Amino acid sequence: MIDYILDKEQNLLKVTYSGTIHAQDLVQFGKMISKDVSIPRKIRILTDGRDAKMCMSQKDLPEITEALAENLKEFDFVKAAYIYDKPRETALSLLVDHTVKNTNYEHRVFSTVEAAIFWLNL
Repeated sequence: MIDYILDKEQNLLKVTYSGTIHAQDLVQFGKMISKDVSIPRKIRILTDGRDAKMCMSQKDLPEITEALAENLKEFDFVKAAYIYDKPRETALSLLVDHTVKNTNYEHRVFSTVEAAIFWLNL
């Protein structure tokens, strides 16, 4: 499951991944938030994936990164911090980080909320 809350005061989208997450879940979520006009076009995103199990592999990365690149066209700038505490989920997120080359997107992976918040300048 993917849930999110927009904190307008901090210009922050707080996202939580929980349970089993498939590549298609990420693709659909990206489409949904790119079309959500209540989300500012210049946004910071804090994603907590510590309670999620990513059911995908490297072969799913092209689909995810292509959808991400398409969805990012709707934004002026996105700075996204992802929090994971399991090696597999961390590795998949790092692979996305090294694959996506959009100039309007910064993405980093962290193991603690504090480090992610610091990087996002909150």
